[in-house]
Amino acid sequence: MVKTCAKCRVTKAVGEFYAAPDNRDGLTGACKVCKRAAAKAHADANREVVRERARDCRERNRDKVRASRKRWRDAHRDQEQARARQWKRENPDAHARHKSKDRARRYGADHEPYSRAAIFERWGSRCCYCDSEATTLDHVAPLGFGGHDVERNVAPACQPCNSSKGRKTLAEWALTW
Repeated sequence: MVKTCAKCRVTKAVGEFYAAPDNRDGLTGACKVCKRAAAKAHADANREVVRERARDCRERNRDKVRASRKRWRDAHRDQEQARARQWKRENPDAHARHKSKDRARRYGADHEPYSRAAIFERWGSRCCYCDSEATTLDHVAPLGFGGHDVERNVAPACQPCNSSKGRKTLAEWALTW
Protein backbone atom coordinates (compact mmCIF):
# COMPACT_ATOMS: atom_id res chain seq x y z
CA MET A 1 0.00 0.00 0.00
CA VAL A 2 1.13 3.53 -0.70
CA LYS A 3 0.12 7.02 0.38
CA THR A 4 1.02 10.53 -0.82
CA CYS A 5 2.55 12.88 1.74
CA ALA A 6 0.53 16.07 2.26
CA LYS A 7 3.73 18.13 2.72
CA CYS A 8 6.25 16.93 0.13
CA ARG A 9 3.67 15.40 -2.28
CA VAL A 10 5.79 12.26 -2.73
CA THR A 11 4.06 8.88 -2.85
CA LYS A 12 5.59 6.56 -0.28
CA ALA A 13 4.95 3.20 1.37
CA VAL A 14 2.58 3.33 4.35
CA GLY A 15 5.49 2.32 6.60
CA GLU A 16 6.90 5.83 5.96
CA PHE A 17 3.99 7.42 7.90
CA TYR A 18 3.30 7.53 11.64
CA ALA A 19 0.15 5.93 13.04
CA ALA A 20 -2.76 8.29 13.73
CA PRO A 21 -5.79 6.28 14.94
CA ASP A 22 -8.11 9.30 14.66
CA ASN A 23 -7.51 9.69 10.90
CA ARG A 24 -9.66 7.79 8.42
CA ASP A 25 -6.75 5.69 7.07
CA GLY A 26 -5.03 5.42 10.49
CA LEU A 27 -1.93 7.33 9.33
CA THR A 28 -0.64 10.89 9.61
CA GLY A 29 -1.02 13.14 6.58
CA ALA A 30 2.69 13.99 6.42
CA CYS A 31 5.43 11.37 6.10
CA LYS A 32 7.93 10.68 8.90
CA VAL A 33 10.67 12.70 7.19
CA CYS A 34 8.46 15.78 6.88
CA LYS A 35 7.16 15.38 10.46
CA ARG A 36 10.72 15.16 11.84
CA ALA A 37 11.79 18.19 9.80
CA ALA A 38 8.81 20.18 11.11
CA ALA A 39 9.53 19.12 14.70
CA LYS A 40 13.19 20.13 14.34
CA ALA A 41 12.25 23.51 12.84
CA HIS A 42 9.79 24.10 15.68
CA ALA A 43 12.41 23.14 18.30
CA ASP A 44 15.03 25.38 16.68
CA ALA A 45 12.63 28.32 16.53
CA ASN A 46 11.59 27.92 20.15
CA ARG A 47 14.91 26.89 21.72
CA GLU A 48 15.53 30.25 23.41
CA VAL A 49 11.94 30.45 24.68
CA VAL A 50 12.23 26.98 26.20
CA ARG A 51 15.61 27.79 27.75
CA GLU A 52 14.26 31.02 29.21
CA ARG A 53 11.26 29.21 30.71
CA ALA A 54 13.53 26.55 32.21
CA ARG A 55 15.83 29.25 33.59
CA ASP A 56 12.85 31.06 35.14
CA CYS A 57 11.53 27.82 36.62
CA ARG A 58 14.93 27.00 38.16
CA GLU A 59 15.13 30.52 39.55
CA ARG A 60 11.63 30.36 41.09
CA ASN A 61 12.36 26.93 42.59
CA ARG A 62 16.00 27.46 43.52
CA ASP A 63 15.75 25.71 46.89
CA LYS A 64 13.95 22.68 45.43
CA VAL A 65 16.49 22.41 42.60
CA ARG A 66 19.42 22.61 45.03
CA ALA A 67 17.85 20.01 47.32
CA SER A 68 17.18 17.70 44.38
CA ARG A 69 20.74 18.03 43.06
CA LYS A 70 22.14 17.44 46.55
CA ARG A 71 20.01 14.30 46.96
CA TRP A 72 21.28 13.00 43.62
CA ARG A 73 24.93 13.78 44.48
CA ASP A 74 24.58 12.11 47.89
CA ALA A 75 22.99 9.02 46.33
CA HIS A 76 25.59 8.85 43.55
CA ARG A 77 28.71 10.07 45.38
CA ASP A 78 31.08 7.54 43.79
CA GLN A 79 29.74 8.22 40.31
CA GLU A 80 30.01 11.99 40.82
CA GLN A 81 33.59 11.74 42.13
CA ALA A 82 34.62 9.53 39.21
CA ARG A 83 33.08 12.03 36.76
CA ALA A 84 34.92 14.91 38.44
CA ARG A 85 38.26 13.04 38.39
CA GLN A 86 37.82 12.21 34.71
CA TRP A 87 36.97 15.84 33.88
CA LYS A 88 40.09 17.05 35.75
CA ARG A 89 42.28 14.59 33.80
CA GLU A 90 40.75 15.58 30.46
CA ASN A 91 40.75 19.36 31.16
CA PRO A 92 43.85 20.23 33.20
CA ASP A 93 43.98 23.85 32.02
CA ALA A 94 40.29 24.46 32.72
CA HIS A 95 40.66 22.82 36.15
CA ALA A 96 43.64 25.04 36.95
CA ARG A 97 41.67 28.13 35.82
CA HIS A 98 38.77 27.20 38.11
CA LYS A 99 41.08 26.66 41.08
CA SER A 100 42.99 29.87 40.39
CA LYS A 101 39.82 31.94 40.10
CA ASP A 102 38.43 30.40 43.31
CA ARG A 103 41.65 31.09 45.25
CA ALA A 104 41.67 34.71 44.05
CA ARG A 105 38.04 35.11 45.15
CA ARG A 106 38.82 33.70 48.62
CA TYR A 107 41.74 36.11 49.05
CA GLY A 108 39.75 39.06 47.70
CA ALA A 109 42.25 39.47 44.86
CA ASP A 110 41.50 40.59 41.32
CA HIS A 111 41.33 37.84 38.71
CA GLU A 112 41.83 38.15 34.97
CA PRO A 113 41.79 35.03 32.77
CA TYR A 114 45.15 33.97 31.38
CA SER A 115 46.57 31.01 29.51
CA ARG A 116 48.78 28.66 31.51
CA ALA A 117 50.09 27.16 28.27
CA ALA A 118 51.09 30.61 26.95
CA ILE A 119 53.00 31.40 30.17
CA PHE A 120 54.86 28.08 30.09
CA GLU A 121 55.63 28.57 26.40
CA ARG A 122 56.89 32.11 26.93
CA TRP A 123 59.31 30.90 29.61
CA GLY A 124 60.24 27.72 27.71
CA SER A 125 58.70 25.62 30.53
CA ARG A 126 61.63 26.59 32.79
CA CYS A 127 61.43 27.66 36.43
CA CYS A 128 61.87 31.41 36.74
CA TYR A 129 63.87 30.92 39.97
CA CYS A 130 66.26 28.01 39.34
CA ASP A 131 65.91 27.24 35.59
CA SER A 132 64.83 23.60 36.13
CA GLU A 133 61.68 22.22 34.48
CA ALA A 134 58.60 24.17 35.61
CA THR A 135 55.48 22.24 36.56
CA THR A 136 53.50 24.87 38.49
CA LEU A 137 52.64 28.55 38.32
CA ASP A 138 53.68 30.87 41.15
CA HIS A 139 52.15 34.20 42.13
CA VAL A 140 55.23 36.42 42.39
CA ALA A 141 53.36 38.78 44.73
CA PRO A 142 51.38 36.34 46.91
CA LEU A 143 47.59 36.57 46.82
CA GLY A 144 47.53 36.74 50.60
CA PHE A 145 49.66 39.90 50.60
CA GLY A 146 47.89 41.99 47.99
CA GLY A 147 48.95 40.18 44.83
CA HIS A 148 46.45 39.57 42.08
CA ASP A 149 45.67 36.56 39.93
CA VAL A 150 46.67 38.21 36.66
CA GLU A 151 49.16 37.18 33.99
CA ARG A 152 51.75 39.81 34.91
CA ASN A 153 51.90 38.43 38.49
CA VAL A 154 52.25 34.75 37.50
CA ALA A 155 55.47 32.96 36.57
CA PRO A 156 56.32 29.29 36.01
CA ALA A 157 58.14 27.55 38.85
CA CYS A 158 59.29 24.07 39.68
CA GLN A 159 57.48 22.36 42.56
CA PRO A 160 60.39 22.69 45.08
CA CYS A 161 60.81 26.45 44.45
CA ASN A 162 57.08 27.13 44.52
CA SER A 163 56.61 25.13 47.72
CA SER A 164 59.55 26.73 49.52
CA LYS A 165 58.49 30.24 48.47
CA GLY A 166 54.91 29.64 49.63
CA ARG A 167 53.29 32.92 50.76
CA LYS A 168 56.58 34.81 51.02
CA THR A 169 57.46 37.82 48.94
CA LEU A 170 60.55 37.52 46.74
CA ALA A 171 62.59 39.56 49.26
CA GLU A 172 61.55 37.35 52.19
CA TRP A 173 62.17 34.19 50.22
CA ALA A 174 65.62 35.36 49.04
CA LEU A 175 66.69 35.71 52.71
CA THR A 176 65.80 32.06 53.45
CA TRP A 177 67.11 30.60 50.21
